[in-house]
Amino acid sequence: VSKYLIIFFFLTSCSYPDIDTIPNFSDVDLTKEESIDLCEFTYSNEINLILNCIKNVKEKILLKEITELCKSKYSDIILIKTCIDDKYNNDKYHNDRY
Repeated sequence: VSKYLIIFFFLTSCSYPDIDTIPNFSDVDLTKEESIDLCEFTYSNEINLILNCIKNVKEKILLKEITELCKSKYSDIILIKTCIDDKYNNDKYHNDRY
């Protein structure tokens, strides 16, 4: 009976993922604050790298906001792209945000 129990346990436990498997978190959406914290943690000893990382975070967030705004206004992909390009390249909009 013990032998069958061990075999049964072995067969059923094989369907579960390995406990040591680490999931891929590259597709996780982080907030602006979490992204800045990640920059500071990743580049804790290099202020220039921290500042560059934060700048990149702000640029990505700005582009995401502009994209969402343009998608809400237009349904045609050409108009969406034109809207994104116009808003992103508009110095007033760009500089007022950050």
